Amino acid sequence: MATDRPEEAAEEYATAVEIRPNFLDLRFKLAEAYMDLDMWVDACLHLKEILVKNPAFGGTRVRLDALLNRMGDTEGARREWELCAEQNPDDCRIKAYLASFDS
Repeated sequence: MATDRPEEAAEEYATAVEIRPNFLDLRFKLAEAYMDLDMWVDACLHLKEILVKNPAFGGTRVRLDALLNRMGDTEGARREWELCAEQNPDDCRIKAYLASFDS
C-alpha cells in the first residue's frame, strides 16, 4: 500500500469496514494497511474474511500466501498456493512459488 501515514489509513479503513463490512475492496485496503504496520494477525484475519465471502477476490489469496510465509506459516502458505494453482492452473508465477517450497 505504501502510504506515508499507515496508522491514519488503517483507522479510516477500519471505520469504513464497520460501515460497509461486505465491501471487500475496503477490507482488502485495511488488510494492506495492517501489513504496512506489521499487524500481521489482523491483516490475516481480514484477508481470510474476504476469501470466505469471495474466494476469487482479486489478489487476496496471493497476498495471504505472502503474509503467511512472512509469518513463518509455510504449511499455510503452501495450502493457499495450492488453492491458487487450482484456480489458475496455467499461472507460471504460482508454479514457481510452489516449486520454491520443495527446494
